[in-house]
Amino acid sequence: MNPPAVLHQTDLFRPHNDPDDHWDLACVYALAHLGRINLTGVLIDFPYEDPKCHRTPDILAVSQMNYLTGKAVPVMTGSSHTFTKNPDPAGLDICGAEFVLEQLRNAPNGLDIHIVGSCRDIAVALRKAPKLFGEKCRGIYLNAGMGARDSSLAEDREWNVGIDPHSYAAIFRAECPVYWMPCFEGSMKSGVSEPYRTREYATHYIIRQGDLFSSISPALRHYFLFMLSRSEECDWLGELLQDRHQDILQIESERFRNMWCTAGFLHSAGLGVSKKGAIKPYDALDNDAVFRFEPVQVTCNDQGDTKWQPDSKSTSRYLFRVLDLENYRTAMTEAMRSLLKVMP
Repeated sequence: MNPPAVLHQTDLFRPHNDPDDHWDLACVYALAHLGRINLTGVLIDFPYEDPKCHRTPDILAVSQMNYLTGKAVPVMTGSSHTFTKNPDPAGLDICGAEFVLEQLRNAPNGLDIHIVGSCRDIAVALRKAPKLFGEKCRGIYLNAGMGARDSSLAEDREWNVGIDPHSYAAIFRAECPVYWMPCFEGSMKSGVSEPYRTREYATHYIIRQGDLFSSISPALRHYFLFMLSRSEECDWLGELLQDRHQDILQIESERFRNMWCTAGFLHSAGLGVSKKGAIKPYDALDNDAVFRFEPVQVTCNDQGDTKWQPDSKSTSRYLFRVLDLENYRTAMTEAMRSLLKVMP
């Protein structure tokens, strides 16, 4: 059986905004290296304006991953325009959406789309060719939003929703399966630590970076340290092959990192995670699974407010659910460690 074709959409910047995007990219490439997915493209958000920092799409990180795995995955930068009900912008600014549509057309067995950044370019592509998504998209993995069933508890705007709420809402109208992966469940106003604890309908978990650094190859460790150093060097190959940032290894090893998207990458590849962190076929885990996607009805207005309820008959909308709150964090950390361990 051929592995599923996958398009990875991300807010991968240099210098980074949140390093989780570089960890995510490595996980996706690890699955491609294992032959569990066919990574056909990487689509990077157009950088948002930040008066404190000038960012650029991190093409260097994609080049490093391609070199390590011997692949030639193409990369595209997305639109600078927010998604509205106005006509599409013309010219180069729709290249991201056209890239998505090309990916769909060229996937004979369908395409999985992982959204771990803004929904903007996928929303534009949906508006341009909605039927194509119904025909060729196996599923959109939507890593965004708040999973509280009570909409009053989900009034805050998670980061990717806040960037472009209209585009987030558009994904829920797609004519294809949507696997919704809320980042948090409760209100972000409920305290500093409250949103970050493990919740039933939220993907968030925390890793200690050193727990993974100790298990991965030197080259992959160099990839992470180059990013974490915030270096302005462009010698991506030299950075990958040489020890240039060992001075920050101990510091970064003690730091914790927020993670969200790992479960969707694995599920797309037909995999799940056991309560002890073993990666196994998703359908074979039964009561040992640490997470599941469950059928629901869900609506979302143009302001990004969601409402959902369970629906056992749904075949097109699924919601991420943590089945074991106690073991979720350690299980996902172990799964991530074992996945990245296979990288050259």
